[in-house]
Amino acid sequence: MVVLFSESDEILIISYMESLGHHRDCFTRISRLMPKYTAGQIFNHWKNNLNPELCKKPFGYYEKEYIIGLVNQNQEFLVLYFEKLSRSGIM
Repeated sequence: MVVLFSESDEILIISYMESLGHHRDCFTRISRLMPKYTAGQIFNHWKNNLNPELCKKPFGYYEKEYIIGLVNQNQEFLVLYFEKLSRSGIM
């Protein structure tokens, strides 16, 4: 299920994070103020889209090379992992 956040909802979340972000349960508190979203949905949207510390630039050359190296080093594990996911019906 895809959850879409409106621009006004995103502004509210950012505002609430400024005032409640220091609490350990900030996403639960925000979800009480915005009951159409769960704490998990708010957390994921914050982590993946709204967090001002999030770098949204594309990977550079060295970052790409590092990722390719990790994949090559762990290729056997990744194949087994994705085969297991496929068998379990997750993928």
